Amino acid sequence: MWIDSKQLVRFITQMQHVRVHYQKRYASRTISPAVFSSLVESLDQFAPELKTVSRTIRSRAISREKITDQEGPQSWHVMDTHSLSDMEYLHTELLLVANSTDSCELHIEFQREHVLLTVTDRHTKWGKAVFDEAVYLLANIDIVTGGWTNSVAKSYSILEILQNVLMFIGLDLLVIWLQFHDVGYLYASAGFFISGVIPTVRRLTRFVNMPQKQLITQNAFTNERLLPWFEVAAILAFLWGVLFLGVEIVAMIL
Repeated sequence: MWIDSKQLVRFITQMQHVRVHYQKRYASRTISPAVFSSLVESLDQFAPELKTVSRTIRSRAISREKITDQEGPQSWHVMDTHSLSDMEYLHTELLLVANSTDSCELHIEFQREHVLLTVTDRHTKWGKAVFDEAVYLLANIDIVTGGWTNSVAKSYSILEILQNVLMFIGLDLLVIWLQFHDVGYLYASAGFFISGVIPTVRRLTRFVNMPQKQLITQNAFTNERLLPWFEVAAILAFLWGVLFLGVEIVAMIL
């Protein structure tokens, strides 16, 4: 098999510039200027064990077609000339340079829809460590929601996708209960139907009420995290339905 030397050189060159990406998306979060300043300033001492030739911090704020860029540990001042209520995009990044060709970039951006953490590694092999430390940093400053709340949000998002299926299963189980009068099917029917109804009702409520846009920044910052009652109720209803359906299936087999 003949291999073109030029193509081989081109392939090797491309391989030398392969980037490794790590990314994590969080639910939207409203933060204060004090919290953003704490985040940016903490990047100045971020991962001090990494042997870098340079470290660069950059921040950007966008609101109503106005863009402000600054560089350095005090670049959080990009917010100063913007109205907090009109903020559309807020971003900070840290560039860690190992040498002229190898580097690792950390990006944290705030938008109305989400908070996005991204790490891009170019041959430093720091990417995973930088990403893990950034995740810890965001949780430590209490910018992002962690732990059980993320699990609840992910589980509920699945129920939102399957809401119609869950309601149909609930109705089918109700028909089975009407035929056999076994209370287990009735409980299972209620669980599946409720777990599908809650996402449907919430979506209709959002459409009718047209909620205000999520703010990216505001002066007051609260650590209060309300229990997502609707999401928890839908998940518990689903588990309730699965439990009683499982009991009925086991009883039928035995």
